[in-house]
Amino acid sequence: MRSARIRQTATKDGSVPRSKLAERARVVAHIDLAPAERPPATGRLLIAAVISIGASLGADAALVAIGTHLFPSTNGFSHFRFFDYATLTVIGIALAAPVWPIVARISSSPRWLLLRLAVIATFVLWLPDLYLVFVKHETTSGVATLMVMHLVVALITYNVFIHVAPTRRMTDAAVSDSLEHGEMALSLEHRDDGSDTAVEQHTPAVAKALWSAMLIGVFLEFTFGLVALLFVPTSRPSVWIPAHGRVIYLMHGLFGTAILFGSVVAFVVAKTFGRRAVLGTTVGLVGIVLGAAGGLFAVDHGVRLLGMALMFVGSAVAFFGYLVPLVESTAVESELAPDEPS
Repeated sequence: MRSARIRQTATKDGSVPRSKLAERARVVAHIDLAPAERPPATGRLLIAAVISIGASLGADAALVAIGTHLFPSTNGFSHFRFFDYATLTVIGIALAAPVWPIVARISSSPRWLLLRLAVIATFVLWLPDLYLVFVKHETTSGVATLMVMHLVVALITYNVFIHVAPTRRMTDAAVSDSLEHGEMALSLEHRDDGSDTAVEQHTPAVAKALWSAMLIGVFLEFTFGLVALLFVPTSRPSVWIPAHGRVIYLMHGLFGTAILFGSVVAFVVAKTFGRRAVLGTTVGLVGIVLGAAGGLFAVDHGVRLLGMALMFVGSAVAFFGYLVPLVESTAVESELAPDEPS
């Protein structure tokens, strides 16, 4: 009830024009930037991460034992080695741990949002599994067991985080203060009286060009990655520069480095144009850093599958991040444009 009141209060002021597209996306995703609870305590979050890792590794080992018993043909399946699945599990939970407090800060329904993110993450992690079946033609029963392992790890991690490291209740005064700040930020962003606080409404062409360039850059880098999959063998040994497909591999790496530099520039420039631009470029920077981490992981044969998954996730996150300020600025400009005379 409290979160519903917050959302109603934040949008009932008719003097605050809003982009319908941006508003719809935020409502659907429950990203209202009006938290009703405080993020979990850091100590509890660390304890939850440790418990998640321990419980997930135990579940992984049990599923591997069950899988090899039910499907004897999976004995010796490379992805059933403890080092392989343990590395992926630990890294995945370590990446998920900071997401929970971030979700608690940006949503008045943090559990709802975290559950949906866990579902999305599970589907994303299933993509490399499907790649193993349809491209690498590896044993279907072994890959099916891997998919169950991913699902179980997601369920364990979600439940441990929300119960061991729950969000903390705010006082009524703190909730009121949070709502007050949220309304003030919305009002300042959408004022059209020509003051400096309305700078996000008048984002210059150079900033829009930067968002567009980053969107195109992320798309091209993703395309380079897909082409590299065709020319660079995924079964290659752990080397920095592969023997086959060296040119496309180097182009992919060099262009990714340029995109990483551009994401830092976009983040610095965004501070001039308001809160939404900062949020979008921050998400874009996080996505590109995830992709860069995936590129480093992909060098090592043992965690190459994780690296490929991170590059895919990073590209999707970065693309969405740079789409936010571009769509928002375009929508706001269309709202502010004077009607043409009839």
